[in-house]
Amino acid sequence: MSSLEVDQYLSQFGGPGLATALDLRKNLLELIPEGEEGMSYGMPVIKLQGKAIAGYAVAKNHVGYYPHSSLVFGKVSGLQGNYKMTKGALQIPSGDQLPLGLLAELVRVRMEHLGL
Repeated sequence: MSSLEVDQYLSQFGGPGLATALDLRKNLLELIPEGEEGMSYGMPVIKLQGKAIAGYAVAKNHVGYYPHSSLVFGKVSGLQGNYKMTKGALQIPSGDQLPLGLLAELVRVRMEHLGL
């Protein structure tokens, strides 16, 4: 796994979607300083001890956030009604930023599920 692969993935995008993805990347790396960047399922992912903590992908009008578990979103307040969601994905509108406190909670819940 490498940051170079993530750089290559992100280089194919521009505009507000790229800005949202770059902000998400920066914040995830700050929240998970021991994490390793790489690609999984064709999208950037941050892993800790070989376990996926968070992934993201740029789409036409949003950036998808993927906690790699359907159990995470139900344990984080502030999501319902504020974002389009499925049980395993959260859509952040292109040009918007996921609030750092909310992202920190998503990461914390995922890491607790993994016992990290």
